[in-house]
Amino acid sequence: MTKTPTELFLEGGGIPNARTAEILRLADEAHEEKRSFHDEAMFRGGFDRDEYRRRHEAESARSEQARNAFLELCRPATVYDYKAWFDGWTRSGGRVDNRADRLFPGHGWEVLVAKDAFLPSLYGARALNVIVPRGHRLEVPNTFHGGSGHSRVYFMDGFRSVPDEAAPIFGDMA
Repeated sequence: MTKTPTELFLEGGGIPNARTAEILRLADEAHEEKRSFHDEAMFRGGFDRDEYRRRHEAESARSEQARNAFLELCRPATVYDYKAWFDGWTRSGGRVDNRADRLFPGHGWEVLVAKDAFLPSLYGARALNVIVPRGHRLEVPNTFHGGSGHSRVYFMDGFRSVPDEAAPIFGDMA
């Protein structure tokens, strides 16, 4: 049985504040909804479309609530925030994607303000790019996507990223 987001957070040494506890509760509920439905479907030998849609919508609503709660722990990132991480990344030998003709998008890019937080598993349009300042701690869920759902996390401590992939470069980073 897979561990819940709360179990993973506490094992990692996290001490949840009220906001992080709310994010963890929502993430745990989404995790349990998905786990129980898949277990039931396996037992019954298949999925009922209406039940699948209802459960998917419930899980989706919890994921959106967890994302919104997480965003309250952040501020919007600027190209300068990302460039500070990117410069450290390249100095430490990090790989770089081809130069992008597009500008830093801003939307979906956040800087963690809370000292200790948990990133809920976010997928598709809900995924975020999160820059974690030095001295801040962000617990990243352990998923098959490198530990972050579809989100990417950029740690200023050690200039690393999750997942560990080539970093994008934007046309306005000069």
